[in-house]
Amino acid sequence: MPASDTVSASVDNVATRLEIEYTFDMMLRYNYRLYPTPGQRVALARAFGCARVVFNDGLHARQEAFAAGRPYVTDAELSARLTTMKATSERAWLAGVSSVVLQQALIHPQRPLPGHAGRQAAAAQDRGPRRALVAADAV
Repeated sequence: MPASDTVSASVDNVATRLEIEYTFDMMLRYNYRLYPTPGQRVALARAFGCARVVFNDGLHARQEAFAAGRPYVTDAELSARLTTMKATSERAWLAGVSSVVLQQALIHPQRPLPGHAGRQAAAAQDRGPRRALVAADAV
């Protein structure tokens, strides 16, 4: 082969070693659909219902303490109250649900939407300045 028809290996190597670096974060979203069996539906409904009761009780205890000027009710105090509530005959049905669900329900009133205000501010900043729209016939 003549020398004019050949290409050096280093040129081919450079052309094939193209690397792309991404400098942005991408958040992915996944959608899931569940088709629980009738027994699972009953268990989920029971778990969600108990979590709702425990959440409301915890929120009520904290609001009541705030209104009365008492110190903040901690997660540990609410957990102790939950244990005593399970022992009563009125709330014995709470023992039939996983304690993980109930403990998470106690934690959620304390931490509502972490970073929510920051996300709203970032979204407003991303939109940029707002400009008034002027109708063409008004100019």
